[in-house]
Amino acid sequence: MKKPTYKGKELLPLSVIDAARDGDS
Repeated sequence: MKKPTYKGKELLPLSVIDAARDGDS
């Protein structure tokens, strides 16, 4: 699992990461 880096921000709410993963997948 790669660490999501959006705009250089590595610290994102789990909800945001989950949503991003769901959309990306």
